[in-house]
Amino acid sequence: MPTQNDPVQSQLRPTSKQIPTWREYLILLVDDDLQVLRQLRRVLEIEGEFNVITANSAEEGLDLIKNQPIKLVISDQKMEPGMGGVEFLAKVKEINPDILTAILSAYSEPELILKSVNDSGAFQYMVKPWNDDELIMKVDQCLQYYQAQSQIRKMAKANQELVARLATQEKFSLMGGLSTTLYTRFFHALRYAYKCSQKRLSKLKSGSDEETREQFARESLCGMSMALSQFRLMAEVYNQKPYFEQADLNCVISDCIEEGVEKAKLQANIEIKVEQDISELPNLWIDRELFVCALRSVFENAVRFNKPENPRIVSITAKCIKQPRWLVQLQIRDHGKGVSLPMAEKVFEPLHGASSPPSFEHLQPNALGAYNFTPYNHVGLGLTVARWCLARHEGTLELLNPGEAGAIFQIELPMVLSKVADQVGV
Repeated sequence: MPTQNDPVQSQLRPTSKQIPTWREYLILLVDDDLQVLRQLRRVLEIEGEFNVITANSAEEGLDLIKNQPIKLVISDQKMEPGMGGVEFLAKVKEINPDILTAILSAYSEPELILKSVNDSGAFQYMVKPWNDDELIMKVDQCLQYYQAQSQIRKMAKANQELVARLATQEKFSLMGGLSTTLYTRFFHALRYAYKCSQKRLSKLKSGSDEETREQFARESLCGMSMALSQFRLMAEVYNQKPYFEQADLNCVISDCIEEGVEKAKLQANIEIKVEQDISELPNLWIDRELFVCALRSVFENAVRFNKPENPRIVSITAKCIKQPRWLVQLQIRDHGKGVSLPMAEKVFEPLHGASSPPSFEHLQPNALGAYNFTPYNHVGLGLTVARWCLARHEGTLELLNPGEAGAIFQIELPMVLSKVADQVGV
């Protein structure tokens, strides 16, 4: 219960301009005395302008912890019957270590205070009876600390994601540079071998042994063609300087999906049913060729690793979000078995996974990111190239649900690109 406010303490109390607005941070008060709860709530809600809910027991408090976005818990130390405050706050930390806790007690001996704080893991200790101004100031300090820790956690997570993204991009950069070297230095040698195989293939005669030799020659020819193609495409993506122009994103996405549906039917007799929930999107500055290359790769991946049935269902959602800057968020989901946890860590790595068999008959045009829905001539670069293309837009490509059925790949693009300002001279 409160004590009389001290005039000196009132002068030390921060003004409304000094105390930030904490309404977005939910505080839970727990005490077995309803009168104490009412007094605490009055002080913190009316005078402190905090957002408060209450619980009359530890058990009720635990239920609220599991169902409410609580940031700070203030609990009485001695509650009867049932669980005490020290045990309760320790359980709160088990449920959510990020929640900040404070203990309220009538004990004033330093030894007992230290033991209670250590046993409960509390950040702050508050004494009964309390001074209103001191109570408000201590709660304010708790929330300031929570806010600082929350920012540190966000920065650490962002740093981890950045390090992982840079590692993948570095691998791609190394491969891009290597592909440029290989394509430049060995192109003529590979093309000579390719033409020799073509001539040899044209001279083969019919017959069982010759048919076997013809098949072998065709696969060799296709393998060399694939090598030339991949060297060229890797070098092209790596060396291409993005050129940004304003584009109707709804039309770009729609055209790309329609093309994919047609190509799947033409190349592999695959029927696709696209479930769309696409909001009206703004015009964005994009490099159309690089963005379409990324979108094709993700859509093709969703079709190829879907349930092997007709029609194959692909779900697509797109909307604008603010997090904290404005982004366009595009999610593409298949209805297959999903990506396993071990595989999820490597799914964006270059050349990961077994290559599909080469096939001369199914060799696709060497266009950047061209659709290929056949089971042949895949070398494990699609998602790697897609992420690289989106990185050129300051965007991201992530797998949202590793280990779950129906893989969801999410593309996020900023509505304003810093690179565009440089390009257009803003």
